Amino acid sequence: LKTSCNLGLTWHQLGEHAKAVEVLSATEESARRVLGPSSPVRLASAHNLALSLAGEGVGRRREGIEMLRAVWQSRREALGPTHRDTLQTCCDLGRTLAGGEAAHRTEARALLVTALEEAKGA
Repeated sequence: LKTSCNLGLTWHQLGEHAKAVEVLSATEESARRVLGPSSPVRLASAHNLALSLAGEGVGRRREGIEMLRAVWQSRREALGPTHRDTLQTCCDLGRTLAGGEAAHRTEARALLVTALEEAKGA
């Protein structure tokens, strides 16, 4: 499952968001079923899936943003607020919001400041 998660991330990084969504959706579902909803592989798959959903050409930006919010909350609960994976999700959510509608830029800035402050406290 971890290899499949990494493959999906590679598709995302190559700009092949539709392929990434296909691989990561299946991976996230399998990881949830086999490893549980709070497993690191499930959360990584969901994180990468959210980035791909929010990516250009998929048309599911809002769904991706909501999934990033959920993953951030799950990682805060499972790993703590200063864990590097939690901070990465917070940063990616902030960057995703910053790259979209102007109305989200205030929230994006607040998320990035939160990540920085929590990283300093780690």
